[in-house]
Amino acid sequence: MAQINLLERIAPEQRNYFYIVGYPAYRFTPQHQLAVAPENTKMGNVTQIDRDAAQRYVVRFQTGQQILLTDKRVAQNREFATVAALTQYLQERGIVLPAAAGEATPPVFKNLQITQRLPQEYVVVDCEFAQLFQTQRQADQIHRTQTTVAGVNFGVFQLSALGYCGERATGLRFNRYVDRPEFAPEMTLRGLAETGLTLTTYTQQAAPLTVLRAFIAQVLAQHLPLVLWNYHNDLKALAALVRLHLTELTEAERAIVLAPLTIFDGESYMSQVLNRHNPGHSSVEYHLPLNGVAGLLNIVNPHQHHALWDAQTTQLVLAELAKLQRQAVRVVQVPESPAVPASDTATTVSQSPRHFAWWPHHSRRGVRRR
Repeated sequence: MAQINLLERIAPEQRNYFYIVGYPAYRFTPQHQLAVAPENTKMGNVTQIDRDAAQRYVVRFQTGQQILLTDKRVAQNREFATVAALTQYLQERGIVLPAAAGEATPPVFKNLQITQRLPQEYVVVDCEFAQLFQTQRQADQIHRTQTTVAGVNFGVFQLSALGYCGERATGLRFNRYVDRPEFAPEMTLRGLAETGLTLTTYTQQAAPLTVLRAFIAQVLAQHLPLVLWNYHNDLKALAALVRLHLTELTEAERAIVLAPLTIFDGESYMSQVLNRHNPGHSSVEYHLPLNGVAGLLNIVNPHQHHALWDAQTTQLVLAELAKLQRQAVRVVQVPESPAVPASDTATTVSQSPRHFAWWPHHSRRGVRRR
């Protein structure tokens, strides 16, 4: 029977990595749980752990990629005959082994309740995204290729939320940036520029798990409807972020992210307003950018593609659309051909002589010959 190898790699802040044959790369969490290491997700499951000729540990993955580790970087390397023995060993240390690949995972943001009416009290949410990259270093060269983590090739870079009761702003104001190793370095520079924080402070405050927990506590825990302008990509990226850290959340936090969620989609509401009193076209969906619609409504957002400003723009646009919906519409009537008035003035014929271009105006007298 094949043995199940486990290798624990030393990492800062006691957040060691765990490489287990048949499982993806994990990282230890303060909650004594193993969470999938996002920087290794694209590499697939661990297929083998052995040593090379230089006696370095070699962790091999499904994609053919490998990680080389010296003895100084390895806390332990063990073999187990069965998964039960592996699970028992981890449980004795207070560590929970996540579900293996292929096992069912709880649905995140799947139980959505889409409302067609703008709620009285709600939270406007907006996200800015960044592409995900896999970084490979070879000597002094760095190669980046787009990658997919937790089913998506982009992630939440900025997450903002504003609370409203009617058109009045409440005290809820959330604005955080997310720093992930899969983001290009330019995104970190942008986050530093927009927050004014030092690199150390920014890295701490923008840690994905830290931001996720703050969003759960300050926004989702309010159990208010979420208002977004085209919610699909926002919830897709948020759900991927939750799945990456689901095992690191507390029971109370998991209960919140797995609970039913009420959504009001601003773009769908715009289509509803445009289609009012339009027989036969009530189901037509329009996909228009938020700031483009804002411009048509005489609303100018001076900081477009900034999640906090876009969230406020969303609320202003929805307020104007609600006013339009309450207004009476003007129905276009059948165009009528204008009547041509008869002229009472007789046509006057000019009495001035007409000259023809081919006839000379003055005849030249001939010279009499003698």
